[in-house]
Amino acid sequence: MEEKLAALLEEAVDGVMDEVIAFRRQLHRRPELGFETFETMELISKILTEAGIGHKTHCAESGVVARIPSKGSGHKLALRGDIDALPVTEQTSLPFASEIEGRMHACGHDNHAAIALGSALVLNRLQGRLPGETLVVFQPAEEGPTLPTGARRIMAEGHLDGVREIYGLHVSNELMVGQIGYRCGNFMASADMLNVKFTGKASHAAYPHKGVDALLVACRFVDAVQTVVSRMSDPLEPIVISFGRMIAGEAGNVLAGEAQLWGTMRTYNKELQRRALAAIEQMANETAAMYGATAEVKITQAIGSVVNDKRTTQKLERVARELLGEEQVVALENPSMGGEDFSGYLDAIPGTFYNLGTSDGVNREPLHSSTFDVDERALRVGVRLMCALALDPER
Repeated sequence: MEEKLAALLEEAVDGVMDEVIAFRRQLHRRPELGFETFETMELISKILTEAGIGHKTHCAESGVVARIPSKGSGHKLALRGDIDALPVTEQTSLPFASEIEGRMHACGHDNHAAIALGSALVLNRLQGRLPGETLVVFQPAEEGPTLPTGARRIMAEGHLDGVREIYGLHVSNELMVGQIGYRCGNFMASADMLNVKFTGKASHAAYPHKGVDALLVACRFVDAVQTVVSRMSDPLEPIVISFGRMIAGEAGNVLAGEAQLWGTMRTYNKELQRRALAAIEQMANETAAMYGATAEVKITQAIGSVVNDKRTTQKLERVARELLGEEQVVALENPSMGGEDFSGYLDAIPGTFYNLGTSDGVNREPLHSSTFDVDERALRVGVRLMCALALDPER
């Protein structure tokens, strides 16, 4: 970035940071879930209106898409920040802790939204230096729970038609403030939701031969399905199958006539994903048949894997090294088995998703924790980098 523009960027960022932090804290106090982020949407719309930034509301029900025009001939670029929270009861002692019982920004989306807002405000001030039109997406329902999630809804409604480049970020307490973590290619795994119902025959626990124990069938299945990972998949191809919830039976002295399991499968390889899901369904049916029960398998392909584009990742690396310094730009060795619905954009638009360091060296609380928090100095880093990506002449 040429020296004059760099100075203008720093001045503009300094001019919005008080508002960015205040906005983040307001969102943190008033977390909203899924597609029900209407209060958040109205607050974003109010701030954008006061700044004279054109935008659409009710995108994917309760999201916002802001438009920063440009006289430049470069292609259209988008920046995305998600805005929804989690059904978690906050246990921090923050003065701006959640005011709503059972809801918390435990995944840091309040920070993502604040960075997106700061980016819109800065780019609006610098729109004369933008090489092309820029959209800033405030997306609901990254966490679901209903499907399709927010990204696919934004795409299906046509809000990003014509966009040829997109960037998103996620806060991370595994990196220090001032650092970013990036990776070309596989970045985060696909996430498939599994629901398996076994139906047997209830009987008195003293006479097991007179019934079909659905609980036993479910346990045998949970054990056997791990062979999909250990014996049916290439050891060099990451795959995780986990069941975290089971409901079975009604009394301790009655064999369960029905058992239900809920779980998830994660991988990066689409062919492995297809084969593994087919194997899970086959294994459920065959395990049930072996004991005289029946199985019903429901598989919901929630989100695809996040695969970062080579060109945009190289651009991110170059811009970040120039802006933050060589030592602050961390090449991540391994992708994450976590899921992210940013894949809904990358299926159609070249782009890159990266991690933003938010740890002060003491706070290492993980995402989705009831005590999760970030060092707010990271917000300035996020705004600067997102704006630098938009202002870069390589469009």
